[in-house]
Amino acid sequence: FGDQRVVWTISMLMHLSRGTSIDRNAASPTRASFVRQIRRLQSEVQKQDFSIPGMSEDALKSRIRRIKDNLDLLLADLGIHHLTTTFEQIRFLQSHLWKVKQRHSPIDTILSSAMRALEDAVHSSLRESPGGSPARRVFVKSSELQESLEEAVFTCGLLEQLARAAQGLFDVTPFPAEEARRFLAPSSEPGFFRDVLELGDRLQAIRIGNMASTEDVEVFRRLRLRVLLDLWDESLPLQRALRHFVVPLRETLVQAMTQAAKSFAERNHPWQHAFERCLPSLQGEVREWRVLVDHQLLREVLRNLCTNVRHTFSDLVTPDASVAARVEWQFREFDEVSENEDRIHFVEFEFRSIGRSFDAELFEKYRGSLTLSQHIFDIRRFGGSLTITAGAGGGRSGCTVVLRLVARDD
Repeated sequence: FGDQRVVWTISMLMHLSRGTSIDRNAASPTRASFVRQIRRLQSEVQKQDFSIPGMSEDALKSRIRRIKDNLDLLLADLGIHHLTTTFEQIRFLQSHLWKVKQRHSPIDTILSSAMRALEDAVHSSLRESPGGSPARRVFVKSSELQESLEEAVFTCGLLEQLARAAQGLFDVTPFPAEEARRFLAPSSEPGFFRDVLELGDRLQAIRIGNMASTEDVEVFRRLRLRVLLDLWDESLPLQRALRHFVVPLRETLVQAMTQAAKSFAERNHPWQHAFERCLPSLQGEVREWRVLVDHQLLREVLRNLCTNVRHTFSDLVTPDASVAARVEWQFREFDEVSENEDRIHFVEFEFRSIGRSFDAELFEKYRGSLTLSQHIFDIRRFGGSLTITAGAGGGRSGCTVVLRLVARDD
């Protein structure tokens, strides 16, 4: 699976099978079997020895990453990576831009290798037939160049997927329009997407026609540099946008609780001591959990949970309830396999309000309120969930809030 031709062949066979048992939109046993097999191969990659005598560590890492990317592209052929939700777009971008350093990425190594091979071929032909303008094309054909160009064209397909995911990401990221314009621009306008398409088209034309010029080499060099900078330069918008969605959960929760407690104290609210037990232990917790979500959304949800959802339930308290309120919490981590056989790591925060009883009918009415429903919907956009139920700690009084978020994809 490190050979692009192998992947092309399998991909072509799957495309020829459209409308049959492996239709990408059908939940068929055959398609599910394909997905399971590819997921199994992905999990086995790290356990295998792909080294070749004399191969450097960087080359080995690049080879392993190429195998993973090729398997990932086969999953895309099966309809796994639709990249229609914010959650899918962020995870897809993180998997290619954060899980691997640029120098180990097949995107970088394959494009660099193709550029060197093309440059050598053009200069070799010009030595035999010098003269003419930089635009003059000369015959360039060798098995090494053809293989490098094939891999580069295939890589441009992956770059197109990254470009589409980046467009979706900037659609929902609070970025200045001027900074996001390069990634939001359609392929017909100057921007990242058009650079990717132009790069692929030029390489394909050279591969098919076996003709290239020094001008082609310079355009290739310029496009490659611009695309790689857009993807990996931490000062540019894409990397900054991805960091926007990696949020410290414990720190944000401490801030929300502290603000709520301060607000209650200023108003001499009867529930101002609800956080006295849990807040110090939460502040003293050494571990931080970084989760995939919009920072402003998480702040808003936690603020509402700490102030509104729990502490404005006074109108829901039955007349005979008199137990003092307190709040308890716990974190837990776990992996879960999605319907597409994708293993996702979650962090779950459980927030228990112990004490006062609730009027069940009024509680259900509140749970369906617009604000809470919107929070639940927004958290789902990032692959998480938010649930609120009456009762806490196995009893009938109080309530339990469970916020589940996807852990940062390292």
